[in-house]
Amino acid sequence: MATADDENGRILGGTEKAWCRAVTSGTGNTVLGLKLSRSSSETSRLTKILSVLERSHPLLGRKLDYDPAGKTFRFAKPAANPPPEIAFHDGEKTRTLLNNPEKSEIPPLQQIVEREMRAGEIWSDPDSFPRGGVPLIFAAVYALSPSESVVVFRFHTSVCDRTTAVSFLSELLELVSTAEDSGRKPLKNSGEGEAALESLIPSGLTGKGIWTRGKDMLGYSLSALRMTNLEFVNLKMPRKSNLIRLHVNQRLTSDILHVRTPYLFI
Repeated sequence: MATADDENGRILGGTEKAWCRAVTSGTGNTVLGLKLSRSSSETSRLTKILSVLERSHPLLGRKLDYDPAGKTFRFAKPAANPPPEIAFHDGEKTRTLLNNPEKSEIPPLQQIVEREMRAGEIWSDPDSFPRGGVPLIFAAVYALSPSESVVVFRFHTSVCDRTTAVSFLSELLELVSTAEDSGRKPLKNSGEGEAALESLIPSGLTGKGIWTRGKDMLGYSLSALRMTNLEFVNLKMPRKSNLIRLHVNQRLTSDILHVRTPYLFI
């Protein structure tokens, strides 16, 4: 069972640890993309905004560390708290990365989000983590034109799943709208992230069905929302994607093509 926060951070709880082994590549990624009607140069204050968010939500400023001997993951406290690093891509680099997005049927925002979703290699192999761990959040700005840009946040899902991303977005937009107020203070933190979800269940109630089901609902909120949110708002947008959702190797592909038994696909 995960213990409370200490000077070195804390060990991940069961629900959090599940996201470190969620898929074959090793982790779950949460990506939040925003298309802004402003140039990339105007997003320079994003560093200050992220610093405020990290003070309000300390786990965002932690690093994911792994102990091969004990096979345990830990939210490690960095020795120093430098400003969050943000990758800036100018218009030329954006076009190169997206391979001329204006010629694609897939909107640039979707292309960028899908590109970031494929960029989770840094979390995929815990044995390769550097000493002190790896960041849990990355930010990038892509310039689309002199007056448009896309801002993307990529989280390790153990600290921000789809449900939490909605709250993050609301708080982010509020900070953006009041960014001119240099005296803006971070939200007061009342112990968020200091203990794992399992540790918050009152003693003696861990075996109760309601707590078990509640924990599962929180732990699998991404899947729950995917099953309930089935409405497509923009029906005119091309239904295409560059993401590989299932990779079948050559041998299995050959077996599928040569099978004689009829299948019913639903």
